[in-house]
Amino acid sequence: MKRLPMVMSKRSTKTTIVIAISFPVIIVIILLFFQDNPPLTAQKPATKASNEKTSFKQIKERTIKIKLPSTKKQKKTLSTEEKIYILTCDEKDAENKKRVMEQFQKTDLFGNESMQKFKQSQNENERLFYILNNQKITETERLLLLKDFVNQHVDNKLSQWRMIVSCTSQISLCDERIEQSAIESDGNNAALWLNIAALRMEKKDREGSLVALEKSASLPFFNDYFSEEMSLYEQVAINNGYPDYEEIVLGSIGTYATTPIAKMDEIVNLCEKKSKNQLEIANLCIRVGENIQHYGQSYFSHVLGLALLEKVFQAQGNTLELENIKIKKDNLMKNAWSGNFAKAMELTLFDRQLLQDWYEAWKQQGEIYAQHYVIEEAIRLSKNPDYNPCPLH
Repeated sequence: MKRLPMVMSKRSTKTTIVIAISFPVIIVIILLFFQDNPPLTAQKPATKASNEKTSFKQIKERTIKIKLPSTKKQKKTLSTEEKIYILTCDEKDAENKKRVMEQFQKTDLFGNESMQKFKQSQNENERLFYILNNQKITETERLLLLKDFVNQHVDNKLSQWRMIVSCTSQISLCDERIEQSAIESDGNNAALWLNIAALRMEKKDREGSLVALEKSASLPFFNDYFSEEMSLYEQVAINNGYPDYEEIVLGSIGTYATTPIAKMDEIVNLCEKKSKNQLEIANLCIRVGENIQHYGQSYFSHVLGLALLEKVFQAQGNTLELENIKIKKDNLMKNAWSGNFAKAMELTLFDRQLLQDWYEAWKQQGEIYAQHYVIEEAIRLSKNPDYNPCPLH
């Protein structure tokens, strides 16, 4: 299952996940392309504007220091949207939207020639990039290539993670040695144990799955490797001489939006069907869901955690907790569709430092934290009467 925008799955849970996590990413992608066609006018008198292209060489010469906002400020940002001022640049012509989508569909830094080069490369990152992102190989071929890669690079956690993800939909190709290798590499990661639980459920190993779920519920660290996928794209692009910072950010976000996730159907079904009559399983599912909610850093992880909790409370007929879940889901979707986030991301088109800081915050602290950060930073910058990066006309 891939997290693509507007992809409708057979199960409502999957559909919710796809929509919830795709929209913020697509907003960014659409906004980023406006910089190449900027028929925009500022709403405030202009003083300074910085529209020079920024290369990765320049980026690396600067020390990145990001001051992330507190949780209290984050909640204020998203709950008092109507009282917040963020500088905006007005769109001048509707035809620009059409050009944006046409450009988005054509964006591809790495074509077939690059992929063939990476296939033969001795560079670890390029080789892994080829395996994970080549759309011309089958998923079975991808898994077999991952197996070979992991045997050569046993300490590469991203490859171990993606191998377990692939195994959840190709169980006949995966044995216990693959699980053990991943556990030895990343055994303190609650997200990995959740994927292993899903894999074991697909293999009809319910007891083994419950053991993995118990482990997942107990670990205070949840890394779903989306940031590592983005960083891999970035590193390969830099190594292959792509100088444009904005294009690389755009490409890495596209990689994030299409990264496969583990098949969670059987885990969700377990929590839904067994929670009514088996209190032990109900409590375990609740603990797993709450742990994901607490430590997850992406919209996907939060939606998944809420889905597990919702299934338990539906089975138990717990209307009070279901109402709480509804409130959390509404707040999550409100944040994902935040108008303030769209405004903040518009500023990143013209303020390269803001774009850089948002992207680094995402890689360091995760998607949700970075969204709060860029909103807070846009608010702070907008309070300065001398701040106006919008193009002049």
